[in-house]
Amino acid sequence: MDFWTDERAQSVQVGAVLLFAILIVAFSIHQAYVIPSQNERIEFNHATQTEGELQEIRNSIISAGENGNRVPASVQLGTSYPARLVAAQPRQSSGSLRVSNIGEASNTFSLQDGPPSATIAEICGLSTVNTSTVTYEPNYNYLDSVGSVTTESTVTYTTGEFEGRSVQTDQLLVSGTTVHIYPLVGEYDRSSGGREPIIFQGNKTGEKSYNGDFSLTVPTKLSANEWKDILRSGENRASHVDEVTPASGQAVTIVFDTADYDIKCSPVGVGKDPDNSPEYSAGNGNQGRSGNTLGPEVPRISTDKVSVKKAIRSISQQ
Repeated sequence: MDFWTDERAQSVQVGAVLLFAILIVAFSIHQAYVIPSQNERIEFNHATQTEGELQEIRNSIISAGENGNRVPASVQLGTSYPARLVAAQPRQSSGSLRVSNIGEASNTFSLQDGPPSATIAEICGLSTVNTSTVTYEPNYNYLDSVGSVTTESTVTYTTGEFEGRSVQTDQLLVSGTTVHIYPLVGEYDRSSGGREPIIFQGNKTGEKSYNGDFSLTVPTKLSANEWKDILRSGENRASHVDEVTPASGQAVTIVFDTADYDIKCSPVGVGKDPDNSPEYSAGNGNQGRSGNTLGPEVPRISTDKVSVKKAIRSISQQ
């Protein structure tokens, strides 16, 4: 046997090198494409979850305002990724939850041509009737296009990079001839990857009956056209709204036609009592300095959760 011309060992070495190269390529493809795709799905599911949790916050604000009680809520700000034996995973994603005033301090709810003896401040029992938004802002590792989720004035909506703004719930600001505002009082700012609690505290509801036409200015980050669409669509269609027009600052003015109205105000504090003392309320017979009497009792507005619409249509199903 000629040992100098035997090449069998070289074939084994070449095969081992090729097998190792195939494994490296397969691992690289898995790390570069498969894992990011799976993590995108995890982030997408979390975005859908937080959208639902912001709708629950909207419901909590309404419940606290209507019942005058303390309602806890929470939001999972970030999401984690499953541990892998070999492949690397990014850090846990994070997010922020903020309650911030809409516009300047002068940007307030106000009545025009309404009850001659009552202002919105007297009905609410606050010196200044501002309100705030509750906004969740994600900080994902993969889905850069996912935007914020916001709740304001009984409406929850998403704001995405590609699809723009998408309203996710019906409104409860106007129901038949009942106009019910829920001024959100206070501030809140948390950033983390975990679940953060937030508490909403109601107190007293002011209420005033009025027969006639009037206008209500509402602080908002939504446009007049968006509010017009919200008020004229959905299950809780506001049939007595004549027009919605832009107002100065971040606000719109809603114009109501002639009818018998109940104008209600239920301030809600963030983490504390809103400390309001309404001049007019259902508890004292809807009487204030004007001595007007209470009109017919209006059924409580349902705060059932509206089904979640998918706000992120730019992410294809994996």
